[in-house]
Amino acid sequence: MRRVVTLLAVVLALAVSVSAQTFTATVSYDDRAEVKTDDLLVVGTKIWVGSVGETPAGPFGKFTSYTASGGLPTITGGDLHKYGWALKATVTSVDLPNRTATYAGEFYLLAPGYGFDDITTEYLEKATFTNLKAVWEPDWSKATVSGYLLAEVGTRQPTNESSITWPVPVDWSAANPGYFTGTFISDADSQSGRSGWLYGTLSAPIPDASTIVLFSVGLLPAIRLVRRR
Repeated sequence: MRRVVTLLAVVLALAVSVSAQTFTATVSYDDRAEVKTDDLLVVGTKIWVGSVGETPAGPFGKFTSYTASGGLPTITGGDLHKYGWALKATVTSVDLPNRTATYAGEFYLLAPGYGFDDITTEYLEKATFTNLKAVWEPDWSKATVSGYLLAEVGTRQPTNESSITWPVPVDWSAANPGYFTGTFISDADSQSGRSGWLYGTLSAPIPDASTIVLFSVGLLPAIRLVRRR
């Protein structure tokens, strides 16, 4: 049975309006994404998931499941495997005595299975995050990761390199801010922090406990698939 990280509640202490629109996405342990980097614990170092113009390029992150409230893009049918996500960030601060680091960068929602896999022009949604924080365990083998993301405002209907236009305009910004919580597992058992794997849950704000909507993701997706034939 897959282990999944599920966000049960989000408390927002930000000066933003809370939308009634919510979504949740989860990435299971089995579908965790490979994180590429030279060192997660050196300020200014680049970190990435997927093909984002850095070398070596890794596979895009996967989604395990997705659920959204009315008004947000939805996925119909068994097409979740055609979506993916990418991440591009840098280390902004490191506190070695407290085994803590923060990161800033961007998150991208794509549809590689439909030929939309370029983060420059073909993404379905882009979100920026600041103060994404990782807190390591004493042996540096894994870290708890959490932080807020803001989706780009405005609808997207990109055209890919094959001149195919995405059939339905999509926009997740109505649910801003999003929140990510998850786990990073290092591929080394020292504090070098060189690459590893990430899994967890991405969720939109929850106005009250009675309207919690859960969506499992290898990270984030959702789109009504009204494909052009």
